[in-house]
Amino acid sequence: AVAKIYFLICNFSDAERHTDIALNKNPEEGEALYLKALLLDRQNNFSLSDHYMKKANLIDPENYPKPISVSKEKFEVIINMIFNKFPEKIREITGNINIEIAEVPSDKEIEMEIPPLALSRLILKSSKEKNEFKIILYRRNLLHFSQDEAELGENINICLLNEINKILTVVEKEINSEQDRDSK
Repeated sequence: AVAKIYFLICNFSDAERHTDIALNKNPEEGEALYLKALLLDRQNNFSLSDHYMKKANLIDPENYPKPISVSKEKFEVIINMIFNKFPEKIREITGNINIEIAEVPSDKEIEMEIPPLALSRLILKSSKEKNEFKIILYRRNLLHFSQDEAELGENINICLLNEINKILTVVEKEINSEQDRDSK
């Protein structure tokens, strides 16, 4: 429990220390195995992370679903399929979107208070000429919260819709401010 708190407040070194203590006392502790996997993701040690995820699933499949494995290429295909299913009007309005894939939030993003288990993030670059939008999808986090490819697709869809909603809010504010200026 202490390791989980440290993880959630982004103190990963103490989280790892307490996870190792828990696993030394009980190597069959599902939550500690799962947390160890998340910490290994932060270190970009994905193969060992998958090992711990699978072990947590074997011990407690109800709380720790079997991790799915989807290549980056397949992940991109799923994103494109989902994005292309959006209505054309949405795709036109959000035409300046760049979708990127990251494994997990970076250390710099963590310092900017992006949660370590974030599934997606919107970055807005504003200029007088136009706004540029970047949506980052965190592949490993999305994989951990999905039990199969269908659920992964649903989760990606939810993330994209959530971030597009934020974009539409920005666009709406711009339109309203332009109308206010024109009416004056």
